[in-house]
Amino acid sequence: LNLPEEDGLGVERRLAWETKTRTSDDDNNTQSASDNNNDKKEKPLVVVVAYPYVAISDDLIPLECDKRFRVEWRRRRIPERTYPHTTAVILPGSRLTRLDLKWMNDSGWSTYIQKHAASGGTVLGICGGYQMLGQTIDDPTAAEGQHKEKEDKAIGLLPIVTTLEPAECKIVRPQRGKLIPSNIPVEGFELHCGRSKKIEEEYTSTKLLNATPCKIQPLLDFDDDDKPEGMIVGNVKGTYLHGLLRSSRAREELLLTEERRKNFPQEEVDIIQDP
Repeated sequence: LNLPEEDGLGVERRLAWETKTRTSDDDNNTQSASDNNNDKKEKPLVVVVAYPYVAISDDLIPLECDKRFRVEWRRRRIPERTYPHTTAVILPGSRLTRLDLKWMNDSGWSTYIQKHAASGGTVLGICGGYQMLGQTIDDPTAAEGQHKEKEDKAIGLLPIVTTLEPAECKIVRPQRGKLIPSNIPVEGFELHCGRSKKIEEEYTSTKLLNATPCKIQPLLDFDDDDKPEGMIVGNVKGTYLHGLLRSSRAREELLLTEERRKNFPQEEVDIIQDP
């Protein structure tokens, strides 16, 4: 199993456009009239949250290479640009999930993501990003160092609670499977030091879909495991599987609404091979 090395500079390079082309007043600016006129013709915008301790940013390379999407790594949020201006928000992996979650809460990103989901936008969490979308993150053994509290309140869009574990309990394994319910094949690997547990069979949240009861579904069915993995609640999705965005069909399924997928152009090659 060849695992990609974390490239912190890779994230900073992806953020270069933000400092070069945006002013400090960006967060208060609205779209121009010409932008509004072209909204329907634009490629779907996918925003990747660039928190301080992003891990395995290579997960996003296939999406960045997919010319059908527009991808922006963002450290600064733009409050008024939730759905429909932004189609999807991705929370990538994290080396220090609790510190990144604190940054998300302090910077206003958590509130932004709640509003984006409530407006109908897609949210996808991968590994540490999946954990942040749950209810709480508990660190009883101080696996990520000493903190004032042993448990952190998470973003609250998925009915899971996560317990972090020390490094010797790390889960590392390749996986193949299919997305549920579409049966689109995906492959990748798990690499994490925490376990997430579902806490409710039926879930209702004022932060999601205007308090409409949402059916909980697993996201993945692994070939070599009887237990399904990940979770879908409405338009919010989470998984521990790195690499699932290598499939063009999976990118469509995970990031676009059903309506948007109907007339979305198809890629000739479904899987982008590792560089």
